[in-house]
Amino acid sequence: MEETIEQKMEDFRAALRDGGLRLTVQRREVFRELAENVEHLDAETVYQRVKERIPMISRDTVYRTLSMLEDKGLLSRVNLLTERARFDPVTKDHPHFICTKCGKIEDLSPDMIDRLEVPEDAKRHGDVASVHVNFRGVCSECLQGAGDGE
Repeated sequence: MEETIEQKMEDFRAALRDGGLRLTVQRREVFRELAENVEHLDAETVYQRVKERIPMISRDTVYRTLSMLEDKGLLSRVNLLTERARFDPVTKDHPHFICTKCGKIEDLSPDMIDRLEVPEDAKRHGDVASVHVNFRGVCSECLQGAGDGE
């Protein structure tokens, strides 16, 4: 599952080319911010961090870019029940561990997803294209008292 930043950036450039879209500085920096982090950032955090490098970037540009990247299959959205959606540059199906105390999201090995069998009940409803598995609990840092609860 571990791809280098260079591989992710090349996949990004190729997907834009294949989709007939221009590679702009703004698009590149939004994608790079997510690709270089394992934090599963939300849109507002991406905006704040990219704004440090490109002061004139608008919030709208970041949100539209995230939406376009998701549409092109370069990002997946990790929807949380009680907070803003976060974005993951790893698009291969894989489970997450979500800390219910500090909100940290960790990628887990995709091997588990490959071994899951789609229930017959789900198959009766249609063709299953992807599986999303989230484990929720308290991370080891929070259990040891290092989590800040944010």
